[in-house]
Amino acid sequence: MVDKIIFLIYFILILLYPPQLRVHGITYAKILFVLSFFILIFQLLRDRKYFELKKFKKTSLYYFVLGIFIFSVSVLLSNIISVLLGSKIYLTNVFEIFRGILYIICIINCYIFINKNKNNRSYFEKILLFSIIFTLIICCVQYYNVFNVNSLYVKYIAPTHYKTLISGYKAPRIVGLTGNPNVCGCVLNLYLFYILYKIIKSDKFNLFYILFPLIRIAIYMTGTRSAFIISLFCEVVLFGLIMIKKGNFKPLFRKTILVIICEIALLFSLPNSMTWRIKHLMNLDNINSWSIRVNHNKETIEQIFSDDSSNNIIEEKNNRINEENNIINVEENNNGVTNMDNGKTTSQNGDNKNGANKVIKLLFGVGSNKEIKDAKAGENEWLMILYKYGIFGVLSFLIVFILPFFRIRKYSVKNRALFISICALVAIYMIPQSFYHVYNLMFIYILINCFEMESDLN
Repeated sequence: MVDKIIFLIYFILILLYPPQLRVHGITYAKILFVLSFFILIFQLLRDRKYFELKKFKKTSLYYFVLGIFIFSVSVLLSNIISVLLGSKIYLTNVFEIFRGILYIICIINCYIFINKNKNNRSYFEKILLFSIIFTLIICCVQYYNVFNVNSLYVKYIAPTHYKTLISGYKAPRIVGLTGNPNVCGCVLNLYLFYILYKIIKSDKFNLFYILFPLIRIAIYMTGTRSAFIISLFCEVVLFGLIMIKKGNFKPLFRKTILVIICEIALLFSLPNSMTWRIKHLMNLDNINSWSIRVNHNKETIEQIFSDDSSNNIIEEKNNRINEENNIINVEENNNGVTNMDNGKTTSQNGDNKNGANKVIKLLFGVGSNKEIKDAKAGENEWLMILYKYGIFGVLSFLIVFILPFFRIRKYSVKNRALFISICALVAIYMIPQSFYHVYNLMFIYILINCFEMESDLN
């Protein structure tokens, strides 16, 4: 009973706690890290028998842990190389490494808890279902500002959206408990696919059939076009991967038609205040945000392939000083040939160093260094990873998604389809927004994508 109470608090903190809130200046990540660490120690001392490495290696969770560990090593390596090239050491540089450690600890904690007792699996599913329903209630209350509740808390979790959510704005964009409409849309998308998976597995009408349209309505309330497009594409992937298998076409055909009818009916029956941003997709020329993101991506790519880093700036300053000194020497000593040759040699050495630094920057990035002015890569997490951690960082990050594929061959057709469709959702979502660097999204992704599939194998 004590374990269930502890993990009830733990799961609620992971799934529902607003990341923007601070307790006496302490951030969400620090609170979660300390709690996760103590729960891990408590479980290893008390229930070590439930964490057998041989059994753990046979699960998808092991491959996720291994992938996150490899990416964290690449982050560490990038930061070390950045320091060796002249960047200063900041405590914030270490936080990105702790992010990976936090993900790993949370995975192991949840694995031990669920493997203690088969009933814990259903307990976890109930908590997940509760978090979905609670999130939907928050979204509805937030959109309509019932009893002016938004004025009590929105300013703390989403100050930039405070005015639009309390002043009777005609088309507000809800933020849920995440503080951002785009992040809220992605959270709802992950829940949407979990519900779709449950609908596909079930043979009778149940609560999941009701939750599906409610989640879709909540996605419309966020006004997030990227979430809408990505979810539709991944729905096609999910149903398509299942139906191409023999014997699965007829049972799923009805559910597919039902989903299509539901999607069309909601799009054209909901008020324009909810759907106007989605309907604008029919004319991309009127959407400024798309062109802005494209321009930001271009700027980021130019930044990646430029020599603009702290160590290069220092080198350029030194080269300019050397060239000025050479010119002075020419004027004072009337030895133009020799000194100008020295100037050329210095300039060539500087060019060689800049060329070498440029190659290193492409391979390992500039690190998590806060003194270097980041490009506007927040619009595209793939580019952000490439900019900060280089080609090596991108390849190591891909391992986080690739490694679990070694496990999916043991899954059922439905589980493989769920895994691939959610991976596609995450990979595409990272083009316009961040995913790995948003704690809520990464936790929900791991929990849904791993524990639900592993429950069928054990």
